[in-house]
Amino acid sequence: MQFEQILDGFVFLEAPRVDDQNNLYFSEVMDGGVYRLSPDGKIEGFVTDRKSIGGLVLTEDGGFICSGGVGLEYCNPGTGERRMLDLTYEGEQLAGLNDIQPDEKGSIYAGGTDFASIQVGRKPNPSKLYRIDAPNKVTALTDGVMVSNGIGFSPDRTLMYYAETFEGIAIYDFSPDRTISNRRLLAKFRGADGLQVDAEGGVWVADYNTAKVVRYLPDGTVEREIDFSGKFDGCLVTSLTFGGADLKDLYVVTAGDYRKPGGKAGRVYRARSDVAGQPTPKVKF
Repeated sequence: MQFEQILDGFVFLEAPRVDDQNNLYFSEVMDGGVYRLSPDGKIEGFVTDRKSIGGLVLTEDGGFICSGGVGLEYCNPGTGERRMLDLTYEGEQLAGLNDIQPDEKGSIYAGGTDFASIQVGRKPNPSKLYRIDAPNKVTALTDGVMVSNGIGFSPDRTLMYYAETFEGIAIYDFSPDRTISNRRLLAKFRGADGLQVDAEGGVWVADYNTAKVVRYLPDGTVEREIDFSGKFDGCLVTSLTFGGADLKDLYVVTAGDYRKPGGKAGRVYRARSDVAGQPTPKVKF
């Protein structure tokens, strides 16, 4: 698989998504904002005052919903509308949401993370994984999550895969009522970040610590590893997504060491995959 660099000049990229017009959306975690790269190379920025965006889903009306800071925010680039979603659980506003994933019923799955503790070197307090149903119903699916990251579903929707960064990739049985149970690990390692499940059931994960993209088979076998560590010094691989008409364009986003000022190691790479991804549903909130 041959990757080409199609964009650079950022600090810390996350949350890639590709829309029906083959526009690539991604977030800049450190400097803030969601950006859209069009097929002709034009770059546009939105919600540039919002930082720490680790997740993004596309909406049916041409907008997007992103995480970062407190709660989730909706933005429509076409109309300029911005609004916060009114999301509370047990009387408290949702905060620290990281990667987010939609389902076919229009709901969003989002995990919390105690970023404040992580930033000062303390062990994070455990958080929860939530399902958010429009317009503002929040259901906790599990707790004890230390650092929440990528979420994906098997093609038959009987399994949910969940990147818990300090633990590895967890598997849950996913029931027709959209509850989860029977947690076990597909792979145990520290550094699991963005995650995608392809059309064959393979689980692709960005390994933040080793700068690799790894594809696991459903039995936990490593089917392939793609090493980005030689692309540039201090490479960190943060997330990935599939796009294109056949869903075989694989996009990988990266970051540098955010603790070093002036670093511009946030880049976008693209390659043609021999395995297609799954369509990502849009939501309506």
